[in-house]
Amino acid sequence: MRTITVRLRVLGWLGLLATVAVAGCAATSTSSPAAPGHSRSASPAPVTAVSPAPATAVSPAPATAVSPVAVSAPAGTGAVRKLPVSRDVRNELTAAYVNLREISLSDVAGTIPGSVYYAYDPATDTYWAEATFLPSHTASQRVLVGFQDGGSIGLFARAARSSWQVQLGGEPVVCAEVPFFPPAVLMAWSLPTDTATFGCSVRPVRQVSSETFAVTISIPGGGWQPTPNLGPDRFGYDGPSGWVQLNAMVEPKGLHYACTVAAAGNVLHPYGLHPQIIYRSIDGRPGCLIFPSSDAPRQSHRTGYPTFQNSAALVEYRQPVSAGNGCLTPTGQHCLYSLLIIYADPAHLTAIADSVHLHH
Repeated sequence: MRTITVRLRVLGWLGLLATVAVAGCAATSTSSPAAPGHSRSASPAPVTAVSPAPATAVSPAPATAVSPVAVSAPAGTGAVRKLPVSRDVRNELTAAYVNLREISLSDVAGTIPGSVYYAYDPATDTYWAEATFLPSHTASQRVLVGFQDGGSIGLFARAARSSWQVQLGGEPVVCAEVPFFPPAVLMAWSLPTDTATFGCSVRPVRQVSSETFAVTISIPGGGWQPTPNLGPDRFGYDGPSGWVQLNAMVEPKGLHYACTVAAAGNVLHPYGLHPQIIYRSIDGRPGCLIFPSSDAPRQSHRTGYPTFQNSAALVEYRQPVSAGNGCLTPTGQHCLYSLLIIYADPAHLTAIADSVHLHH
């Protein structure tokens, strides 16, 4: 049987699978004082200054061979463990926070005493953290404004051997903590696990569907709009807090091979030199999540919007789908794709993957 190279049609260097072998088909194819009643149980300590050395979490790795780390979820068993906070951890959290806000390390004086929480969940092989940062006396007025209304609080998650992902807390911070952290993590920190008494509004989400890729997903309801200039067979939304795009592919060698090539097979290394692969079920089908290492590049999907790293999810369709008009078999039929690909910023990837509803 004749083997022909298939090239996924993707936006710029986001084509994480550069080439895939397919028989008989060719295609171009992201504390301010606690809220009343929000108990904090950490011992006061002097304000911790940021080390002048760059944090490991944002230091580019040497340009060596890519080595993706594959794990299966759940990764272990046992209770969530509250961990001591070392200076290295504080520096990593600070670096992730300033990267999110696009400010300088010199704009942050340190963390508020008793505000830093750190834990490890062996069931998912994930580290969790929260910290509240103080501005330095040299921070500009623009930077100082960003510390208001809960902007001084960072909520952090890091899959093992990957980089910290962070979002800002807001006020009251419990309204952001409860949807962000697993209940077991909050209990380990003696923090509230529900928002019933805090007057939190539910963060809106909305469902969007693609007939081309035969899937419905949920995305944040505020501020995300269709991404322009993707072309007629592409699907994407983006906003100030993140982005998502869809694609599909054929891979006769199966999901594990596709996930490995996706994570490490692109010479531009969109997921960095040490991405992590987590194999898990998505809508009842075999799938994987690919998270970037700290050296992964960042990009913006719309002029004036923040930059984000890239992550991806792959999931097997129940039945192959004909996605778009770009691929034709030698007999003139549309190619049938076996895998759905979801590209997204790392902070939203898991929630989007959890929302996947395959049409068939």
